Amino acid sequence: MQPKYDSDDDTPMTDRWPEFNPATDMADPEFEVGMKFSDCKVFRAVVREQFIKRNRDVVFVRSEAFKLKAVCADPDCPWEIYASKMQHERTLQVKKYEGEHTCGIVCTTTKSEKDDQKTTTV
Repeated sequence: MQPKYDSDDDTPMTDRWPEFNPATDMADPEFEVGMKFSDCKVFRAVVREQFIKRNRDVVFVRSEAFKLKAVCADPDCPWEIYASKMQHERTLQVKKYEGEHTCGIVCTTTKSEKDDQKTTTV
């Protein structure tokens, strides 16, 4: 059973980590370690949105049911984010985040006729 309060202070455990709100946060998505997302679909959409807004290219290198890792398309750029399912919850939580881009990659987005999904290329 998870404790109701953090042992370091009186903050309820449910309020300890910020939760992404698609209705208000999608306009300018920012990440931080500990941030929670309602599901994988929302997490992917937010990562893609951030890359589109910053004119960068993203690659999802690990994509399992409840484990997602995305990296910058430039192999020398340290940007990456990893999120996985929280224990005893249905939400995903950011476990690792390196938010600085050192690359100059600019993306172009095209629509694939085969699966009618957007494909991002360098």
